[in-house]
Amino acid sequence: MKKLVQIGIGLWLAMGFFACTKDHLPKTHRSITPSDIYTHIAYLASDELHGRAAGSEDELKAAHYIRSFFKKYQLKPAGKDGTYLYPFDIIAGVKLGTGNTLNLHTAANSSTYQVEKDFLPLAFSDNGTFEGEVVFAGYGINAPDLNYNDYHRLDVKDKIVLVLRFTPEGDNPHSKFYSFAALRRKALAAREKGARAILFVTGPKNADENELVKLRYDNSVARSGIGAASISREVANRLLQASGKDLTELQNTIDDTKKPHSFNLPGVRVRLAVDVQEIHKT
Repeated sequence: MKKLVQIGIGLWLAMGFFACTKDHLPKTHRSITPSDIYTHIAYLASDELHGRAAGSEDELKAAHYIRSFFKKYQLKPAGKDGTYLYPFDIIAGVKLGTGNTLNLHTAANSSTYQVEKDFLPLAFSDNGTFEGEVVFAGYGINAPDLNYNDYHRLDVKDKIVLVLRFTPEGDNPHSKFYSFAALRRKALAAREKGARAILFVTGPKNADENELVKLRYDNSVARSGIGAASISREVANRLLQASGKDLTELQNTIDDTKKPHSFNLPGVRVRLAVDVQEIHKT
């Protein structure tokens, strides 16, 4: 509906103006009618154009449609090289590069994990290599007004933070924690505490969700300032193994008590390399 209104306003301003000045147009042109505007809106907002995503073929088709009517109404071109179009570069999405790796090191052994199977970088992650000791920081939430802080007395400076997705009340949009559930917000909270990277895991109680967070551009050109990736529950439990705890126990404890349960993982180190490339289109 919002797009429909925006399209309608734009066409109304463009066509209505020239309808009002129709005395300056050749006599063969008729006035713009409400029916004309409705026809244009109906087409531009139709399923045929699939939402006209920026950089898509459907967006280009919509631009050419509008251009044809600008030409019909003899509007003066003000675009590039005397045309009605003015191309510009946008970020249309993101994709994985070739340099994404995840390695776990403990006193007992070392493991290497597979991208898209065991882990997946997030679109807002910084690129680079991030290495450090691991700390478990519950849901990664710092909410002073709610008297809840997963980082209380937890030193995460130059470390890799492991956190659960969602909140102690799940993904309930009516929860008092809900505004703190966004992954980018959790990444920024970890960065403010000095962490080098953050790893997200989908807890067992949220098994109906995708285990790995999909690589999806969130329409923000700003990166998080730290490394960020989602990992499988198997990898997370391997990280927790030395502590004698597992995700099921930890998630149940936090959810039941609504109190943080964060701790260091001595002797557990992670090396995360992130290579997320922007897809540019004109």
